[in-house]
Parts: sequence; structure tokens; C-alpha cells
Amino acid sequence: MKKISSSKCACRPFAMGQILLKTLFGIALPAVIVAAAIAPRTTLAADQSSIAVGLTTQMLYEYYEQDMGPDLHKEYKAAFKWRRIRPTLRGTSADGKLGFYFHLNMVPGALELMDMNVEYTIHPQARFRVGQFKIPFTRYRIQSFKNLQFVDWAIVSRAFGAERQVGMMLHNGCEKPPKWQYEFGAFNGINSRKSHGVGLADISGEEAPNRSDLVDPAPYDQVHPALAAHLAYNHNDIVTAYDTDFAKTGFRFSLGVSGYWDSNPAAYRDFSARVAPELLMKFYGFAVMGTGYAGFNEEDGEMDQNTLALTGAVGQAGYLIGQWVELSARYAFVEATDDYWDDARERASEIIEAAVDVEAQAELESQYGGDRVKKSRETTAGINIYIMQRTLKLQNDISWIETTVPEDDAEQTYTDLRLRTQLQLAF
Repeated sequence: MKKISSSKCACRPFAMGQILLKTLFGIALPAVIVAAAIAPRTTLAADQSSIAVGLTTQMLYEYYEQDMGPDLHKEYKAAFKWRRIRPTLRGTSADGKLGFYFHLNMVPGALELMDMNVEYTIHPQARFRVGQFKIPFTRYRIQSFKNLQFVDWAIVSRAFGAERQVGMMLHNGCEKPPKWQYEFGAFNGINSRKSHGVGLADISGEEAPNRSDLVDPAPYDQVHPALAAHLAYNHNDIVTAYDTDFAKTGFRFSLGVSGYWDSNPAAYRDFSARVAPELLMKFYGFAVMGTGYAGFNEEDGEMDQNTLALTGAVGQAGYLIGQWVELSARYAFVEATDDYWDDARERASEIIEAAVDVEAQAELESQYGGDRVKKSRETTAGINIYIMQRTLKLQNDISWIETTVPEDDAEQTYTDLRLRTQLQLAF
């Protein structure tokens, strides 16, 4: 949650960015349509056992206008990049009871292991999964990134998770659940990737290692077992794998709650506990979703001294016009409590002051010092165009991102502007 500065452009990149965007998308669109037509999407079967290959690619153009504070010029940046390139491999045994899932991230400059797990169906209401996967914390994060109603997750996802961990889980459907849904899991308590569930670390200055990096993986810490659970009631056959109401039938809803507990969290980096109630409603093309979050911090290593550290929420609504165009809006916020903020920043100052020499102090200042965001708010409006249903879609959104940073005895609020256009191919 640190306020990061970007390189200042010599001129506002609107005109150049629009020309570049149109040119690149003009070249890319025919290419991805051809790829969708000829890609190996067919399942290879032998004796009814199957292996299916999948791929999701996202090409993103982003324009960002950053507020640097009173009496200072805004800074601008524009970029076109591969947001995600995610190949997957899924297999199922002849009787359908045993399956595996393998998922990589292969964007230029990165190679990461996302998911690697096996699952056995003991009973239609009892499926056992073991390996690396998302912990079952909120329906919002259980859904796949490729089904999001906006270009990417809201700010609550980075702060509260759910992150991927190594562990085991018993569930009765997960992405395609029955009316009464459950997921219970035991995990190693160690965040495999640094993208989600790092709200405490962002404030305290603790580093969030990326242990899933296959090129230069960070080492695992000592395992500290954690428990995660998600329970939900899904009414009237609602589809919970995505927020958009493609079915456009009568009123349906999903009401759920998630919880997480860590037996020995890393100080100022891991939550000791998290809770999140949520609601999803769909009716005749309209979809409304809301999720609240509360994250707790363990004080001084005492399991019985847990204090509220972060709160947050996300609410969004959308309407699907026909099956082609979707209009949507979202609001989200994350805020640190005064107690955790003061404690984390006091600790950071003590670490810096304890440096043995100037060089060490400069290094610690780089990690623990600087302005840290205490409160973030995101307001987003979006429009999605489903070119080939959910196989090929163009997503566009505009966001106003407010960040509040305590400075001396006052608070300074910055307002940034972000524009994003993303072309996604998924099969």
C-alpha cells in the first residue's frame, strides 16, 4: 500500500496511446480469432480418461495519471503489455473420480506456478483436493480471473486474499456448487504468491516473497498450519462461477461467509484471522455483489491477543444488454485501523534507527520508510463487449483511486485516474 511514483512522460500520452492501442488491437484481433479457431481445444481421450489443454491470454493497455500532491504536477504513464498468458492442463480418470489440474503464468519476463493439485471424488458431496491452489476464502476470489466483471480484481483482493497456499481441502463443488455449499481446508499458512493477501505487509514494510517463481523462487518459511472455510447457500440454481447474469432468468442469490485462522502468523506480514460475509444476486440480466472484510493481527506473538487491523469492502453491479454488452460499476475500500497503523509505523522507525551504519540505514529506509497508504478507495465504471461469448471479450474500465497517507499530524489524500482496455482470449 505504498504510494509509488512513476516516471514522468514528456507529454500527455492520450493521442499517442490511442493510436498505439488501435494499431495493436487491429493486428491482434484477427490473430486471436484465428488462434481460437485452430487451437487444440479438443479433449484427447483414451478409454474415457481425458486430458484437456487450455489457454487464457490477456493483452492490456493502461493509462495512469498519478496525483503527486498539492502544487506538484501530475505524472503520467501509458503501457501496452501482456497482462496474463496462462496455459492449463486438466485431466480426469476413466470413472471421473480422479482428476488433476496444472496452471502456469508465462508472461514475458516471468514464469510462475499458479496451481498444481489432484482431486478425488469420494462422494458427490465430498471431494478431496491436495496440492497448491487458492484457499477457500470468499466466492469472489474462488471464481477465475478470466470470469471477472472488470479488467482485474478490486483493491480488496490484494489486501485480504485469498492467496494460493499448499494444503488440502474437502468440498462439494467449489466453482460449480450445489444449493448448500462448503469448503474446508488445512494449509501451510505460507503465501505462495505475493499478489494477494498482503495488506499487513504493505503497511508494515515487510516483504512478500514470491515462492511460486520458477526462475528464482523465494525459500519457504517455517510452516505454520492454517485453516480456511467457506459456507454458502445458493438459491434457485444461481451460477456462482462469475458475477455476470448470462442466464437472465428470475431472482437468484448466493449468501455466504468465509473464515481463516493462522496458528502462528509471521509478525506484521500474515493475518492471524480473517472473516468475510458476502452476497451475490442475479435477476433478468442484472447482477449485484457485495463482500465485506475484516483482518486481524496477532499482538506480540500472543494467540489470545488479536486486534482488528484492516477492514474493507467491495460492492459492484452490472447489467447485460442482450448477450453482447455489459455495463458495470464498482466501489471498494481498504482501511487500516489506527492501532495497527501506529504500531506498524512505530516498529518501522525503530528498525531504521537501529541500523549499524549509514549504508544499512539507507537500505532499511528503502524497505520500511516512505509514505504508507492508510486508506484506499476505488470507484470504477466499466463496459464489456462479448465478441465470442466468453471465449473472446473486450473489457474497458475507468477508475478513480483515492489514497490517504498520514503526514505528520495531518492526512493527505491523493486522487489518481486509471484507464484500462483489455482483450481476452480464453478456451
